[in-house]
Amino acid sequence: MIMKHFRAGHALIHNAFGEVLLLRRAASNDYKPCVWDIPGGTVEHGETVEDAVIREVREETGLIITVGEPIFRYDNRSELPRRQTIQIVYTCTLLGCSPIRLRANEHSAFRWTKLEDILSFELIEFVLAMALSLLFLDNPRSRTWDWHE
Repeated sequence: MIMKHFRAGHALIHNAFGEVLLLRRAASNDYKPCVWDIPGGTVEHGETVEDAVIREVREETGLIITVGEPIFRYDNRSELPRRQTIQIVYTCTLLGCSPIRLRANEHSAFRWTKLEDILSFELIEFVLAMALSLLFLDNPRSRTWDWHE
């Protein structure tokens, strides 16, 4: 069996009020419906992770962002040996004040929330791991999380 490797980039978008953007996955989504996520997705052939973050944010929300530093890496090994996904979260800044336009087949709602309030949402696993890391770990070098189900 040949293992497939995937890279994904995600955006922790901050607005002018210091809040971060969460998206609720659509009920019709075949993977983790109705849980809260952050914008992002798989890196396409020939694309950098940063370019994928910009593209995915624009496709999923209509927002324009600048991509900052990577703040979290999540290694999803729950589907080994068939598939492994490395997810990298970048801190991103919102440019302008465009309204959010969601794709109904992907997301059903959005919320701006303070990072310290993020744990009150039902979060997809890697966003939960990222939030716990950012809120409770002092050492940024320890912000890598391996997920095994």
